[in-house]
Amino acid sequence: MSSVRAGLAIGFALLLAPSVADSAPGSPNLSSPPNGIRLSNFGTSLTWQLPREATQYQLQLTPSGNAGPGVNVIRNVEQQFQVPSPPAWYGLLPDMTYSWRIRGHDKAATAFETDTGWGVWSDTWTFRTPRVTSEGIQEVFPAMGMIGIPPPGLTLEWRHPDTGVFYFEVQASADPSFNTDPETATTAVWWNLVHGGVSAPKNSWAAPVLQPGTTYYWRVRPRVQGDGEPVDWSRIFSFTTAG
Repeated sequence: MSSVRAGLAIGFALLLAPSVADSAPGSPNLSSPPNGIRLSNFGTSLTWQLPREATQYQLQLTPSGNAGPGVNVIRNVEQQFQVPSPPAWYGLLPDMTYSWRIRGHDKAATAFETDTGWGVWSDTWTFRTPRVTSEGIQEVFPAMGMIGIPPPGLTLEWRHPDTGVFYFEVQASADPSFNTDPETATTAVWWNLVHGGVSAPKNSWAAPVLQPGTTYYWRVRPRVQGDGEPVDWSRIFSFTTAG
C-alpha cells in the first residue's frame, strides 16, 4: 500500500506542478557599427546576430535626449537594418549620439511590443553622427545682391555641399546684424527651422511678406540639437526688393 500511496502522491504532485513555458529567445549580439564609433556619413547599416530560436526582432534606435526622430520597429527574422539617408527619411541629425538595442521573439504570428515572450534586450551600443559646418553653403535664389525682386511670394533657396544635411535654421532681416535684443533692435528678425529634405523646392523657406524697396539679409546653418554643438552661421546673403 505504501508504494501505491507514494505513486499517487507523485502523480498528484505532477498534476499540481505549474507548467513550464517555452523559454524566450536569448540576448542578441550586436555587430556593427562598432560601439562608440563616429560615423562618416548620415546613413548606416545596423547588423546583429539573433538567437536561432528567434522568429522576430524589435529594434530601438534613440537619439540623445530623444531630440529628433528615432526608430522603434518589429520585423521578421532579419539581422540587418538600413538607416536611410534623407529625403527617404528625416534621417540622422548631425553631431548627435544615438543608442540602439535589439531583442527577439519566437512567436509564429506577428508579435506586439507588449506581448509576453520577448527575450532580454541586447547590450546597448552607441554611435555618433558626423559633425558638420556651414562652410560651402551657397545661395541658389535670390542670387547675391539681386535687385528688384517682387516682395510677395519670395522663397529663399540654398545648397549645402553635404547632401546628407537636411535640417536647417534660417534667419532673414533688414538688419545685417540680426539683432534681436528688445532694447536695441531696429527691425524684425525672422527665424525658422526647415526640413530641407522635404521642403519644396529642397532646402527652401517661404519668406514672409517683405517691404518694397528694401535690402534684406539672410543666412543659414545646419540645425544641431541633442548633445551636439551649435555651428556658426553661413556667410550673409542679400537682395533688394522692388520699389
